Amino acid sequence: MDKEILRQILQQVKNGDLCIDDAYFQLEKLPFENINFAKIDNHRAIRKGYPEVIFSEGKTLNQIQKIIERISQGNNNILATRATSETYEAIKEVENDCVYYEDARIVVIKPKPPVSFIGNIVIITAGTSDIPVAEEAGITAETFG
Repeated sequence: MDKEILRQILQQVKNGDLCIDDAYFQLEKLPFENINFAKIDNHRAIRKGYPEVIFSEGKTLNQIQKIIERISQGNNNILATRATSETYEAIKEVENDCVYYEDARIVVIKPKPPVSFIGNIVIITAGTSDIPVAEEAGITAETFG
């Protein structure tokens, strides 16, 4: 959930378009949702301006799918890092609006252009073996503005 969705819910309650119980149902998973094998930070987008990032390494494909099913509701520009092509295929089964960056090993789920870019950054590598990490940093920076 991000700030805009939270504002929409509150505005709908104010306008009488959404009852308190329905709004409560949408908000009750803030700030965290425990899904047994993972604790999802649904409040991160409100606190930090971008949603939780999924560190894919060490998780099963099924776990990654379940996490994406939960956090993709109402969030854009979600990252799944350290992703393989197999991870990407599994993600596409639950959320086909995604892009895989093989060199960066990142899947961007529900990609949308960032609202604005904040400042400038430089990404420097010390050699060829650093390229995947540099690509990961670049995609992350572009995705989150």
